[in-house]
This record gives sequence, structure tokens and C-alpha cells, in this order.
Amino acid sequence: MNYLACFATVGLLVAACQAPGGGATTDDQGSTTGDPEQTTTTTTTGPEPTDTSTTVESDTLAPTTGPLGECEQPFVIPDPVLFDAVRELLGLIDEAEISPAQAQQVEQLFGGVKDTPILSLQGLQCFVNLTTLGLDNAQVSDFGPLAGLQQLQDLDLAGSQAADLSPLAGLPELRRLSLRESVPVDFAPLAGHPALADVTFSLAGEGELPDLQPFGQMPGLRTLRLVNSGSGLPNLAGLSGAPVLRELVVNGCALASLEGLEGVATLRSLEAERNQLVDVSPLAGLPALEHLRLVDNALTDVAPLGQIGTLVTLELRLNAITSLAGLEALTNLTELGVQNNAITELVPVAPATLTRLFASENALVDLDALAGHEALTEVVAWGNAITSLAPLADAPWLVDNCAVLEVWDNPLDDETSTVVLPALCELGDAGITWDEGGCVSDCREGP
Repeated sequence: MNYLACFATVGLLVAACQAPGGGATTDDQGSTTGDPEQTTTTTTTGPEPTDTSTTVESDTLAPTTGPLGECEQPFVIPDPVLFDAVRELLGLIDEAEISPAQAQQVEQLFGGVKDTPILSLQGLQCFVNLTTLGLDNAQVSDFGPLAGLQQLQDLDLAGSQAADLSPLAGLPELRRLSLRESVPVDFAPLAGHPALADVTFSLAGEGELPDLQPFGQMPGLRTLRLVNSGSGLPNLAGLSGAPVLRELVVNGCALASLEGLEGVATLRSLEAERNQLVDVSPLAGLPALEHLRLVDNALTDVAPLGQIGTLVTLELRLNAITSLAGLEALTNLTELGVQNNAITELVPVAPATLTRLFASENALVDLDALAGHEALTEVVAWGNAITSLAPLADAPWLVDNCAVLEVWDNPLDDETSTVVLPALCELGDAGITWDEGGCVSDCREGP
């Protein structure tokens, strides 16, 4: 079956007939994102004609450098997965072509199937009103067909094989870019992009991390996510110039240092899990930071975090922390997670505001520091070395807050197991579990 493709050189429209080349490969990584309705792309290829009165034939799909022609005639989408998705979206059944008017109706396009990759974006140059494009298993090697989509705001591709982002540099409305399971790319062509506010990038396998410098030069970048993105990221110095960065995620990047964030005064949320961090001092004094997750690193000293008075949530699970000294200064904290460390003693952190404390699998010998807390509703402290909870017998949060307390897998003494905890259960408001017993709160479904 022959496919009709339209492309232009120097404004002239030429008809080109070609046979699709190559078979589809199989990838079990793809999954549909966004709207379940799918939309597709047209691939226009062929060598540049030397005579505008001659029909050009090509057996291969040639890379494009930009939109091909004005799409003034009906056209086909060579990639079968995209073509089927477009036809489904437009309610077409047997049509072999897409009309320019039909293409102009499409503003949002989602597609992709697990077993058959999308190999080309050709034809999308005709979807001039497209604002959102989301494709899974999109193993495309060329972003050229997107270069003229002046209305495109949101681009989300999984499985991309395209290393050159320059076709995206001229998209004035592009606000969100997500390249998941991608080959390594250089974001330099997007440095200084006036509209980009949200960027997500992850590698499909091993490879080099992108240089962070271009991100620091994006004037409107508010959210940056680098997830499972290679190895050996020494620091975050390239982000030091980011003027409005608010949310940063750097998970699984072998990040060794938080250096570079000292000057990011707008940062509100930082997530840096599964890295190699040992020092949190670059974060001390950040004036706007509210949410911090440093799970699964090599931290031992977290005292500098006590200087971040704006912190609301703090997650430090899976580190090598032995002491929480210094965190007493956090007066606005509502949630603290310090599971799977080596902490022997708690400190009274935010007694007026802390509502949830997760401290299981440490080396705690008591919970005395919680006696004066007022707002706690949940304390999870199983798997420690706690012997007595007598100081909590009159704790206001256990008496008044319909709280949950989990202290099983601790060597509790007889007084705690047979007197203190049963008495708290008799109050009827607390849900408590320990090795020898437990009670369900009257105001909760269960502990």
C-alpha cells in the first residue's frame, strides 16, 4: 500500500509517494498517559526535489528539520500507530487520508501502545492548533515535525530516541516538557526559553546526565524533575542562577552534594532520594523551603536543617542519622519521618504543630520528648528499644487527640504493658498497638 506525503521546499508543494520502511520493534516500557483517546502524526519524507514539476519517490523516511509545507492537501500519517490513533480521535473508519480541516480541529493528542512503538512524528506539522501532545512508547529520532507548532504548550514523550532538542527551541508557548525513558540529551538549545516552566527528564538506561547549566538559564523554570537520570552528578551548581525555581526533584542521580542551592531563594520543595548525600549544610537558611525529602542517602548530621524555619514536612528515612539535635528550632513542622536510622533519643520538635511522627526501626529507648506535645495524631515507633511509656500517661495528645500510637516490637516493661497502655485505652480516644495488646480508637476505624 502506498502512502501519500506532502512536503514543501521554498514554499512549493510537491506530491511524494513512498512505501513505509522498516518494521516496528517491541518495547514493554510504554504506557498511555493523559487522555485515553489517541492522536497521531504524519511522516513526510523524501529527498529534496530539484524540479518542482517532478514527483519524488523515496524508500526511506528522511529526518526532518522543521514543518514540511502548509498541508493544504489531504495527507496520510505514515506511522501506523499514530495514524490509527488520529483516526480514532476524529471518528474516521476507512479513510486513508486526513484533511487539513480535520487536522486543524485537533488541540490535544494522546497515544501510544505497549507492544508497537511510534517511530516517526511526521505529519504532526499539519496539526497547527495542537496545544498538548502526550505519546507513550514514542521511539522517535527526530523532533523536526514539531518545530512549527506555535501553539504547543505541553509535550510529554516516553521512550524518545531524539538527542537534538533544537526543533523545540522556537516553540514560544511551550510551558511543560517531559522526556521520560529518553536517550541522553543536551538541553542547551532550550537555555533562555521564555516560557518553559516545568521540565521532567529520565534516562531509559545508563548514560550521561544533562548539563544543569541550561536549566539555570531558563527564566521561567519553576519545576525541574531529574529521576533515575544516570550517575555521577557531583553537585547542583548549574542551578544557582535559576531565578524562580520552586520545586526540584533529583532522585536516583548519584548526587554527591547539594552545593549550588544556597542561592535558590525561591525553592519551596526539594526531593533528593536514593543519592549519595552526606552534607545538608547548603540548605541551611533557605528562606522559602517548606517540604524536604532526603530519603535513602548517607546523612549522619542533620543539625543544619534546624535553620530552615519554614519547613513544614521533613522526610529523612533510610539514612545513618544518630541524633536529631538541632531540629528543636523547627517550630512550624507538621510531619517528621526518620524511620530506618540509628537514632537513640528524640528531641521535642515543634511541640505545638507536629501532627505525625514516623520513627520506626531506630534505637530509641523512650518517647519522653513527646510528653509535652499538643498536636500529635499519629506516632509510629515500632521496632525500637523502648522499655517505658510512663511519661506519656498524661500526654495531652494521647488523651485528647484521638491519636494513633504504634509501639509493638519493643521490649516494654510490665508497668507499661499492663498498666499504662491499658489505662490510655480506657480513655476511649486513642488507638494503641503493642505486642501484648491493643485498642481501637472510638473515633477512628482502626489504629
